[in-house]
Amino acid sequence: MDLLGAFGDPAGPRPVSVTVVGMMQGHPIRSKAWRNVPIGLSADVVQIEAAPFIVDAWMLTAKQLKSDLNRCTAGKAFVRVVWSNGMTAYPTGALPGQAVIDSYRAIFRTSAGKRLVIAPVALGDLNDHNNPFLEDNMHDLCLAAVPKGAVLTRVTLGANLLQDPNGDPNAAQRFSVR
Repeated sequence: MDLLGAFGDPAGPRPVSVTVVGMMQGHPIRSKAWRNVPIGLSADVVQIEAAPFIVDAWMLTAKQLKSDLNRCTAGKAFVRVVWSNGMTAYPTGALPGQAVIDSYRAIFRTSAGKRLVIAPVALGDLNDHNNPFLEDNMHDLCLAAVPKGAVLTRVTLGANLLQDPNGDPNAAQRFSVR
């Protein structure tokens, strides 16, 4: 769940968790169907000083990419990786470059049960904000190909390659896809 808002005073006490206490609706990123969020659902609040981390990843369909102005221009299969905050290259603040491409891995399980590790050939969905504090929190991994029926199970990235708007570098990422 991603909630935005003023949740406390920076100079005073800060919230450490959020609990749904009344009716609220939402929908998963890949769905347009709204559904009720269970009352009592609780989550820890990630403080702004925290290092950035991957929060979600999924395969993109051709339909999802059709109107995407920042879509991959290389490859035949695409994985969207969502970060906890806007991301730029560490320590320069530039757009992520070859070092990030070389470190990302999308890990799949084939229908035969084989583990398949694929390196992207490029990154997409970059540089679509004109304000550096709103840098994109999504990267599209442009993959050469993925075997039919393979399921995305994990996304990895090495440490100290990306930074959030506070300049905090990422820790090594091993994000399991649910």
